[in-house]
Amino acid sequence: VHGARAPARTLLLRLLRFARPYAPVIGFALLCATAYSGAYNSFSYLAKPFMDEVLVPAQTERARAETTGFLPSWLPGSGLARAPGAGAAPAPDPAAEEAHRAALRARMEASLAKILLVGLAAIVLVPLTLFGKNYLVSWTLGHVLVDIQQEVCRKLLALPLRFHHGTTRGDTLSRTLNDVAKAHTVLDVLFADLLPGLVSLLVGVVILFSISWQLSLVALLIGPPLLGV
Repeated sequence: VHGARAPARTLLLRLLRFARPYAPVIGFALLCATAYSGAYNSFSYLAKPFMDEVLVPAQTERARAETTGFLPSWLPGSGLARAPGAGAAPAPDPAAEEAHRAALRARMEASLAKILLVGLAAIVLVPLTLFGKNYLVSWTLGHVLVDIQQEVCRKLLALPLRFHHGTTRGDTLSRTLNDVAKAHTVLDVLFADLLPGLVSLLVGVVILFSISWQLSLVALLIGPPLLGV
């Protein structure tokens, strides 16, 4: 007990030995963390199809309809007349225009419904996966804390009486309570903060690159100077 202090890496590996029996639970907690990060970052990803498949087509159709002389009833400002002095546009084929507008509106409504459905699924998944991650991590860390305390107690009971005669009760209690709590804090930081944060970072980077790898590279180039400041 009073030997030389072990290296930090050795102490960490010794602590991880207590978490080894709960590896499946930790793995499922990381899976929940991955699902949480994906659902949370999906709100940013949904901005791309919303712009490309809903807003941009609506603006494009508005500009096209203004050129042809009339706007569809489902576009804002459909009752506005054309600007004075505008050149006369060729008379559009009513049947073709109606078919084009109907197809565009159906495609926009389908895209909007898909976006809303994915957004609703993300709204449901975010709290569920966050709760699952936090609960599983807390459950694991609670069991690990009990295991470490039992291991310390077994060690103290196995020590000879001369050790207890030469050690104050306060020192023994400090090792049993405070030192175990510090060891538990290390595992708490590792499993509750570090690993989920790393998973969230990786998922976020993947989603950013799937949206636009050019803008993602620009953001990564700007990131280090901002962190430095």
